[in-house]
Amino acid sequence: MGYGSPSGSWLALGVGLNAGVAYVGNVGSAVVDFTALSDTVNVASRLQGAADAGQLVVAADLLDDLNGQLPGAQEQTVEVRGHGEPVPALVVTAG
Repeated sequence: MGYGSPSGSWLALGVGLNAGVAYVGNVGSAVVDFTALSDTVNVASRLQGAADAGQLVVAADLLDDLNGQLPGAQEQTVEVRGHGEPVPALVVTAG
């Protein structure tokens, strides 16, 4: 956030993006937490964790929907904890 300003960014932010089925609702009894659960959510979280400041990391499953809309994007693979194989992704860096 704040990229392109003379003073640089004021908030180091990286984003991970994935899509799929998730289960959303209240979890817990003593302390209730509204949350989303599924492998889809876990992969999105891991992609976000792999994103550097100013980067958008998009799961390859979304590439057909975003084809040509992310100039300067580079295909990479991201090691995702809990998955045997790296996740193909598209990485876009703010410039």
